Amino acid sequence: MMLAIAGQTATIAPFPETGSPDNPLFSSIPDLIVGLHPCADKGRDRVVGRTLIGIADRDDNGLAETLLIVVASHATQAEAILTLQRFGAIAAVMLDGGGSSQSLALGQTYLASSDRHPRAIPHAIGLLSAPETQSF
Repeated sequence: MMLAIAGQTATIAPFPETGSPDNPLFSSIPDLIVGLHPCADKGRDRVVGRTLIGIADRDDNGLAETLLIVVASHATQAEAILTLQRFGAIAAVMLDGGGSSQSLALGQTYLASSDRHPRAIPHAIGLLSAPETQSF
């Protein structure tokens, strides 16, 4: 599955495993995250760290403009998916879980790795707020 963000909208769709130039990884999509279908068998019934991203269409205009991120220290896949759905997710992609499921904001750790020994995570998703624009 892939999450593609372009401007103010996002889509989640199957990732076409084709070669260049048709592969989205070689496209002009500015922001692309590839993961698994939320129902892929990654220990569905095991209670472990889970990280999923969902999209929602809050204004019902047919475009998903809201990203929803679930990072849980102890959840089954169904519990994590249900959490996204309760917040209005219309589609989701599952990312690496287990000890990789961590959450930090403004230098504060909200969810640490469940690994016995802390480890570096080579990939992260950063969210930034856009600066306020002024009209002249």
